[in-house]
This record gives sequence, C-alpha cells and structure tokens, in this order.
Amino acid sequence: MTLDLQGSAPRRRAFHLPFPRHDRTAHIRIDLARCAACGRCAEACPREVLGMISVLRHRHVHVDRADECRGCQACVAACAQKAIHPRAVDGASGAASAAGAAGRRERSVLEAGQRPTSFNHRAFTTLMIALTGLGLPATGIANHLLGIAPLTSARHAWMSAHNALGLLFSVFCVVHVVLNRRALWSHLRGNPARGLSGISREAALAVVSVGLALLLLVGHAFHAGR
Repeated sequence: MTLDLQGSAPRRRAFHLPFPRHDRTAHIRIDLARCAACGRCAEACPREVLGMISVLRHRHVHVDRADECRGCQACVAACAQKAIHPRAVDGASGAASAAGAAGRRERSVLEAGQRPTSFNHRAFTTLMIALTGLGLPATGIANHLLGIAPLTSARHAWMSAHNALGLLFSVFCVVHVVLNRRALWSHLRGNPARGLSGISREAALAVVSVGLALLLLVGHAFHAGR
C-alpha cells in the first residue's frame, strides 16, 4: 500500500456553534473587552436588540434579539467606549444592505421625534392581566350594590377573594409602571427620543389608565364591603 504524499491537503469542515453568538448581529459587533457596562447602548436601541448582563464581575452588554437589528447604528453612536463597531456587509448581500438602509431611516425618524409604535410584550402582558382582574372587584361591587343576591357570609368571603386578587393585579400594574418610569416620563414630556425602554406611548397610557381604574374599583369594593 502506498501513500500519496503529494495529494491535496485535507479539507477542514466548518464548525458551527449550536447556539447564537451574543456579541454580534448581522450589522454590529461588540468588543466585550472594551465594554464598560454603562447601558447607554441598550437605552439607545429602538428595537430592544441589546440587553445587560448584571452578574457581579461580569457586567457587560449582550445581543438579546439579533433578528430585530436593522443596522441603524444608534448603539454605535451612543457607546462612549467605542466598543460597538459596524460590521462590513458583503456587496452581494442585497437583503442585508436593504435592512441596514431601513434601520438608518428608522433612526432618522427617531431623531426627528417621531418614534413609531412598537409592540411591547411586557406592556401587553400587564394590560391583559389588568383587564382580567378588572372584572373581579366589579363582580363583588355589583353583587353588593345592585342587590343581585343577598350578602351572605359565603358571598362576602367570595367578594373578599375578588378584592384580594384585584389588589394583587393593581400592585402588578404599579410595579410595571415603576419599571418603565423613564420611558413613561419621556412620553409625557413629549420627548420620545430620550429614555427609551421599548414601551410605546399607547401601551404606557393604557397600563396607567387601567391601573388607576382598577385601584379605584378595589378601593370602592373594600369600602362597600364593610
């Protein structure tokens, strides 16, 4: 048996990680060694692409939603440490170029103060939970004030359970508003380009309105149930 020592070199097989990279998207690349974990890039991103790792001694920014990146480079402009760099786009990749152009147009819209409405899953979840709890104290109020049924001991206990659940949902709404206070205050001041945290104005106002209405209903139910 002879060995072919002059043959071509063996071809290396490409190795792909089974999980996505958290330091880059199709348009940007993060130098984690230079990241100061200031959070400015995450606040500047209009699509919540970036998030923060808050582990002690390992604080840094990471890519949370790479598919949402449109290449607007708002994070690149916001980074004071120059830790975020735009990635070179291949000229043959027309889709990536189009996405980058669309992202830059979106950034210009944001800088002009015309932030488009974006879906916020936290606000949507809070709103749905608040609407679900809205009927709980309302049922107790109707039973007590409208005389639908006599106020027996069992019904009084059922009303107390309604009030407790309504109060729990109210606290959940208040916590959500507190966590998004920067974006809400920015919207109320009419300056949507500052303090962005991904919540739209309509969602924020809806959560606040439902939360206030729920607090009033729960307070009235407690007063009427005495």
